[in-house]
Amino acid sequence: MLRRNAYGLQPAATGFYPRRAPNPAHPVPLLAEPWPGIPVRGRGAAARAEANWTPIARGLTPHELRHSHMIMLDEFGTRPS
Repeated sequence: MLRRNAYGLQPAATGFYPRRAPNPAHPVPLLAEPWPGIPVRGRGAAARAEANWTPIARGLTPHELRHSHMIMLDEFGTRPS
């Protein structure tokens, strides 16, 4: 989800809205359909959510996934285009 706001791209990369005093970081609530989910907003969003974004591994960024993908393609012998 690319959006210009105070959060930047952090929720999409980590699966959590950042901490804002006095509230702790919390997962991004989602409606399950359509896949991969639409963020639920507003009061009571967590109660209406059917799922949430969860990171593959804590601290893993999309940029690191790109490098992992390139390494796997190289190991499988895929030629670069």
